[in-house]
Amino acid sequence: MKKLSQRLKNNSISLREIKKHSKKLRRKRKLQSKKDGASKIKIRKAPILAPRVFRFIHPEQQKELLSFLQNIRANLMSGARVTIDFSKTEKLHPCGTLIFMANMDTWIDNYKGFKQLR
Repeated sequence: MKKLSQRLKNNSISLREIKKHSKKLRRKRKLQSKKDGASKIKIRKAPILAPRVFRFIHPEQQKELLSFLQNIRANLMSGARVTIDFSKTEKLHPCGTLIFMANMDTWIDNYKGFKQLR
């Protein structure tokens, strides 16, 4: 194994120095966030009731499903944490369920607020 030249030794940073510096940075950021009030920001939670029937073929149920999906999207875009309540849901037809699941995959990938399902 080759020895490091004096020039490389002087220019290199030890692992201990890196850890020490990163600790200082973390403390500094933590103090700064407390001063800015970032830790006091409350995230709004938005409970949303799922439709009784997930069906896309019938016009009435299609409107209900689309308004449900738009409601979720609007809450996620506003930064709310969305909770979907399926307690009143009676039937999941394939056509409506496929549309819902496609939207849900998009929401999970694009929004932080989409966390809980009940």
